[in-house]
Amino acid sequence: MRFVSALFLLVLISGKLIAQSSYNSTNFTWEKAAVLNFSDTNPDWEVSLQNLEVPAPGSPSYRGQLRAMKAEMRKKYPVKSADYPSSSFKTDSISPVIIGKNFEGNIAQNSIPNDNDMAISDSGIIVSVINSRVLIYDTNNDTILKVKSLGSFATSLGTIDTKFDPKMVYDPDADRFIMVFLNGSTFQKSKVIVCYSQTNDPMGLWNAYALSGNPLGNDTWSDYPVIGISNSDLFIGINTFTNGSSNNSGFKETCLWQVGNAEGYNGATLNTKYYHDILLSNGIKAIFNICPVKGGTKPYGPDMFLLSNRATNYDSDSIFMLHVTNNIASSSASLDIKFLRSSTHYLLPPEAHQQGTNTFDTNDNRILGAFYENDVIQFVQECLNATTGLAGIYHGFIENPQSENPNVRATVLGDNILDFGFPNISYSGRDHRDQEAIITFNHTSPVDFAGFSYMYYTNEGEYSAPVKIKTGDNYVDAFGDGDYERWGDYSGSQRRYNEQATVWAVGSFGTSAKKNGTWISELMSTDSIRPSEYPPLAISVYPNPTIDYVTLNFNMEKTAAISVDLYDMNGKNVISLFQDQAKFGQNIFTFSTAPLAAGIYFAAITSEEKIIYKQKIVKAARPY
Repeated sequence: MRFVSALFLLVLISGKLIAQSSYNSTNFTWEKAAVLNFSDTNPDWEVSLQNLEVPAPGSPSYRGQLRAMKAEMRKKYPVKSADYPSSSFKTDSISPVIIGKNFEGNIAQNSIPNDNDMAISDSGIIVSVINSRVLIYDTNNDTILKVKSLGSFATSLGTIDTKFDPKMVYDPDADRFIMVFLNGSTFQKSKVIVCYSQTNDPMGLWNAYALSGNPLGNDTWSDYPVIGISNSDLFIGINTFTNGSSNNSGFKETCLWQVGNAEGYNGATLNTKYYHDILLSNGIKAIFNICPVKGGTKPYGPDMFLLSNRATNYDSDSIFMLHVTNNIASSSASLDIKFLRSSTHYLLPPEAHQQGTNTFDTNDNRILGAFYENDVIQFVQECLNATTGLAGIYHGFIENPQSENPNVRATVLGDNILDFGFPNISYSGRDHRDQEAIITFNHTSPVDFAGFSYMYYTNEGEYSAPVKIKTGDNYVDAFGDGDYERWGDYSGSQRRYNEQATVWAVGSFGTSAKKNGTWISELMSTDSIRPSEYPPLAISVYPNPTIDYVTLNFNMEKTAAISVDLYDMNGKNVISLFQDQAKFGQNIFTFSTAPLAAGIYFAAITSEEKIIYKQKIVKAARPY
């Protein structure tokens, strides 16, 4: 079926470029290929083939060309921090995130990069995947239930081709897991394997489907899957390549699978739609890599948003927002693309520094994680922080994405010591009034072994300092034969759907053996705690801005001891104002701001060692 949204025109509307798009789509059905049993006792040979090619700048490969571009970028944006202190991290006491359970995940054998991903169920079972192993972990008993290679897991499919790039998602509505991985790296053998757990126990049986990696018969094979779900469908973004491609040099196009999940859970014939030949104005291929936008508090639908950008440009402000309308069961699903411009440019990320001359590959600018909540899409990608010359994180916002002209803005996050890499993001708010998020990422520097970190984004639009989750044990030199190391290309992050303000994430760290290790962590926000029975205005502050005094009006769930503390913008405690009981119901707390210099402060009310309210206060200067 051919769908053309309009003529190939680029129209200037309200100062924004709106591009018309076109695409083809083809419907396919797939019979169940096999039932896989994670608990079987098949011998696990853990077969792995690793290409050791190091793409030198100037080589014809995609990564070689990227390295050459980054070398040129380094001349324009040199590293501006000359001294490296012994400690690079500090803790922001205003926006506390509790690091809960922490443990080492899948242990990589010789597969590089790790390509970390994970999913956690409402019952607390984690399925963690790397390239190419699966680990199942019970967080209730802190127990590894089983570790298995993809090859062993997929034995019933009857193929011994290379299996790689596993991705995971948990569907809270169905209480089921979905795993996607690839099979074969030629157009003759390429498959996209989609597996649905039959129950909420991933140790049991899975319905497996073998979608063609070359469904159009155009001599290409599928690589780099990125997955996400709506409340009914699975979406798989795929890049396609010609045979013999070296480090992405044979890129053909990016395509999208839309898959109905109900049939997959039941083992029935799978209905799918394949979007291809996606073009943007004058026959230009709009996208390289597609990132599905997950739900914040839960999966949304029947529509689905997906994002892309100009991932391989030196410098760009382009964001491509794909919108799939309707689910596969409606038989009327279609694709729309909006070409948006961000308020902030993103620059190609430089190679990240380790000790000595060792560096990490930071890949390109592709969008790596996103969620949709409160009519705002938040997304993250790597970029260059022009202020420091180091690799940073581009945190973007698409406001009112369903409107005709969505607004796009972004902040570049970075550090004067650390290079950041392979970020992901999940919603950490408690109710519909929140916009909080936890951004997780890898970090490294000449004095910080490769580790795993987070930053916290608050309702007030502030960011915490980078906080260390896992410190590396050594720098990474996986094969001991060069200075250039793979670091990503992904990391995983998921909100625990049945626990408010809790995010689980997986990233990388340098092991004592100089390998890329996997680290899994539970992160719990204690900010903006609002009992659900309170009215929407649980706290108010007035006047604000203020000169002489300020009043906080807040509700208490029960009579309890509280403390009220005032902090400055750097998280320093200016003064502890109050420590005593506050009674059940409405309370009014007033204090003088006369001793304060003009500026921005935060008043935090703590009860039972948890911050239950936090409010920004602006102290204005006197007009005389």
